[in-house]
Amino acid sequence: MKRFTDTAARIKQDQAISMLNTVKDGTVVPIPLNLVVRTENVRNDRTEQNDPDLEALTASIKEVGLLQHPIVTVAAGQIVCVSGHRRFAACESLKMDKVPCVIRHFDTLSTKQMVQLFENTARRNLHPLDIGIQLNKLKEAGMSQLKLQEIMKKDRKTIGRFQKMATWSEPARKIIYDYPEKLKTGALLQLASRDLSEKELLKELKHKAGLIKLESNLEKPMKFNLSAKALDYFSRKKIAKKDQILLITMLVDLGLMDKASAKKIHK
Repeated sequence: MKRFTDTAARIKQDQAISMLNTVKDGTVVPIPLNLVVRTENVRNDRTEQNDPDLEALTASIKEVGLLQHPIVTVAAGQIVCVSGHRRFAACESLKMDKVPCVIRHFDTLSTKQMVQLFENTARRNLHPLDIGIQLNKLKEAGMSQLKLQEIMKKDRKTIGRFQKMATWSEPARKIIYDYPEKLKTGALLQLASRDLSEKELLKELKHKAGLIKLESNLEKPMKFNLSAKALDYFSRKKIAKKDQILLITMLVDLGLMDKASAKKIHK
């Protein structure tokens, strides 16, 4: 029985694919939801069910219908979702059998990815790391940096910073994904503009996420060096003891020397 069911499903899929291959590019066609492959998600394979906006989208579709059609294409004998994963997820939760989709015919995978990126980057909920990952995929597929700039409508430096984010380690990515409200696009682009080691990057991310508190610029080594320089200065200039005390007190009051270092000098 299962073999018969699988064969029937395959015949139905083959018939749908044959039909889609003949329709004009850009045509809207109702497609059985169970025939659409939705694994190629630009959001780095993170589940759509975790999207906080999905419930609102589902309610909107239930009330007024699907106002923007998902985009699908035929690739490797399958009907593949190019853009509209959230819309498909919402339709699925509403138990819709068929979904009206825009059919696009693509010559190469990179072209398909280009459209997917273009459709999704306009959405505020597309994560900056996912943008960087997709940009690197397009680059690996042979797309030039100039073309990426045209797609994203951003300058070369910004594109490069998005791509740099995508090369960050898994521990760094986890912090970024876990604290989206703290680590927004602007903060991440600023970090990507700096030449940081892995250790420095993790430290900065943890600080911006509120996980650790960084020491001030007046770190202990600097204060110790300052006290050593003060001693050398007093010795070379033959500063009187009472004047040394006055100068040291001033440095402590200004926050340029800690009290522990000051006591060492007083000895």
